[in-house]
Amino acid sequence: MSEESIQSPEYAAALLKLSPIVVEKFADALSDDLYPAESIEKIFGVEMRNEDNNPSEGVSGFGIGQLTYNAWLVLWINGFVTKDELIDALWEGKLPQIFEEKVNMAYERYLSQNKDTNPHVYMTQPVQELIRRGFTSIPWDVEMHQKLAVKKIAGDESALRIVLADRIDSSPRHPSSPAPSTSVHNKKKKKETEKK
Repeated sequence: MSEESIQSPEYAAALLKLSPIVVEKFADALSDDLYPAESIEKIFGVEMRNEDNNPSEGVSGFGIGQLTYNAWLVLWINGFVTKDELIDALWEGKLPQIFEEKVNMAYERYLSQNKDTNPHVYMTQPVQELIRRGFTSIPWDVEMHQKLAVKKIAGDESALRIVLADRIDSSPRHPSSPAPSTSVHNKKKKKETEKK
């Protein structure tokens, strides 16, 4: 592929569309407390193959992929990260930096709110262990991050205009029907209602 086509607004727009799909799949996995699909796991630093885990040692015995997954889970469950933030981080090519910032922020907030309690509770252990290890050896898919960093490829304006036109739900619906929701919780609720 030529450098011109890589930097074209159309190419950037196609990549812009990919990030929300990848983030949605990752968010669904986190919401269901499941490991992400192998096809996307390294984008989020969660490679689960070839892990040397020693569960008898607790989180200090976790392989880096399992530890990273559990830290993402802590961030997700406690509202430290949103889908939009993950999409923007991918678009800007800053997911590893954002992850590290959020992990540190989560741990600092926990310490400030729980000064008189033991900070080694289950919800902070993965975060604390990642900080102790210095975030080293996380298997980020750097090549994919570079591809998804469309704001660096084509600039914000042209690519964003193309994809934002597509992100707006333009499908016809009855005026009295509610606006579509992208909430994972609402999607689950809708599925449960449909089953009944």
